[in-house]
Amino acid sequence: MSSNKFFPNKPVPPQKLVGRKSQISIIFDQINNRGHVAIHGSYGMGKSSLLQYIKSPHFWDDKGLESSEAFIVYHNCEGLFTPNSFWQEILQELKNEAEGHTDLQGKIDDVLTKKEIVITDIGQILGDFGEKDKFLLLLLDDYHLILRTPKDYPKGQKTSPEMQRFLNGLRNLAVHRTGGQYFSTVVTAFQRLDELGPALTRGGSPWYNHYLYVDLKPFSQEDIDNYFFNPDGHFFISMPDNISKEEVLEITGRYPILLQDAGYIFSQSYSNYRY
Repeated sequence: MSSNKFFPNKPVPPQKLVGRKSQISIIFDQINNRGHVAIHGSYGMGKSSLLQYIKSPHFWDDKGLESSEAFIVYHNCEGLFTPNSFWQEILQELKNEAEGHTDLQGKIDDVLTKKEIVITDIGQILGDFGEKDKFLLLLLDDYHLILRTPKDYPKGQKTSPEMQRFLNGLRNLAVHRTGGQYFSTVVTAFQRLDELGPALTRGGSPWYNHYLYVDLKPFSQEDIDNYFFNPDGHFFISMPDNISKEEVLEITGRYPILLQDAGYIFSQSYSNYRY
C-alpha cells in the first residue's frame, strides 16, 4: 500500500490545504458580509483546491462561521453553456443541499418546471432563504469557460444578447435585488474578469464590478520553507542527494501543482528504491 502523501494533478483535500492565509481571510470577510470574490491565477495555482476548502467544514470551523446558515453549491463551468441550463443545474444542486426543508425544495421544484428560468425566479428563492436565515453560497470553478467568446456569436458582435442578459442579471441579483443580501459567490478564472470579456455595452456599468479580485500567485518563500522543506511540514519533499532545494524551486517556479508533482515523483522513487 502506497504511503505517498502528495496529490499530483488533482485538488488537495481540504484538510491538507496549506498557505493562502491572507487570501482565505479576504474570502471569509466577503462571504460573511454576503460579498463576491473572483479568484484568478494561472493553471496549477490551486484555485480548485481553494474552492474545495471553502466548501468544507474546515473553512467554516477555522473562521468561526456557521456552515448551517449556508446552502453551498459548487459548480464547474465546463461544458456547453446556456443561461437556462446553468440555472437548472444550480437549482438541482440547491434542491439537494436543501434536504430537510421541504417547503424550499417545493419552491425550487416550481421554478425547475418552467420552460425558461429568469433572474427574478432566483431572486424570489433567495428571498425565501432569507426568511429562514439562510443564504446561498455559489462556488463557480473555471468561470472563464462561461466568459469566453463563442464562435457562433452573430457576425460583427463581440458578445451575444443572451450572454449579456445573463451577466447583467447575475450582477443585479448580487448588487441590487432584495435577494442579494442572501447571496454570495466565489468564482475562479485564469485571468482577471475584466480581461476576459464579453465586451461592455456602451455607457454600461461593468458587469464584473461587484467582485473583489483575489490574485493567487506561487507560494511564498515562507510557505515553501514551512510546508515543503521542513521535515515536520505537511508536504516535506525528501530529495535525492544529487538534487538541491534550489533546483527544485527553479524547476517548479514555486507553483503548488508542480511542487506536488515533484514531491510525488521523489516519494515514489524513494519507495521503489526501498522495496
